Amino acid sequence: MYKRFLCILCTVLAFTGSASMALAQGYPGPPAIEVVGRARIMAKPTVAALSFSVEVTRAKAQDAVNENAARTQRLLDALKKILTKSDRLRTSAYALSPVYKKGDRTRPAGYRARNTTTVETGDLDKLGRLIDEAAAAGATGLGGLTFRCDNEEELKTEAAARAVKQAIKTAGALAKAAGLTIQRILNISYGGSPRERSVYGNALAAARTQTPVQIGEIPIEATVTVVFKVE
Repeated sequence: MYKRFLCILCTVLAFTGSASMALAQGYPGPPAIEVVGRARIMAKPTVAALSFSVEVTRAKAQDAVNENAARTQRLLDALKKILTKSDRLRTSAYALSPVYKKGDRTRPAGYRARNTTTVETGDLDKLGRLIDEAAAAGATGLGGLTFRCDNEEELKTEAAARAVKQAIKTAGALAKAAGLTIQRILNISYGGSPRERSVYGNALAAARTQTPVQIGEIPIEATVTVVFKVE
């Protein structure tokens, strides 16, 4: 009976796609089926974070630092006019590095200062305006635009529960095809998805019309691995 079970499982594995099923060779105890269940919930984001950078290159390091500071301050002043008390504004990165001519690294040809500011807001309708005002104020780059949900942990729990149900359904179908019966669950391991989803990243150019930002849904995903006892 066990040899017949193993033969059928090997045949099924050759055609298994979304759910990963295998004979749990290393699992102690009776014959078992290991199934990977996956589930995704699409949700509308409630918070967005975007980063603006100001980059200046000059022959002298002090000149690069001074001009970058002045341009970054203009950027901060422009953003503060749009943001409210519930929004967050912070410096997320700063770098000063030498710039060399191609093929000659014996002496710096100049210095590059880069200051990155990150904005976090729950008012998604003003994202386009933030991008346009930042560009007009002297921002040279947009490091990324990410979205998340305030209730993401709850959604991930719901997705995990759906993933377990999907694993149970798949395991039942595989066991039936092999002429076996699932007795009980031996083990469940769970892995979630990254918290933030990046959807945009590009250099900025000054614009007079508001940049359109289409707010869609973001995926909340969960993956579970379930081991079933069979006989």
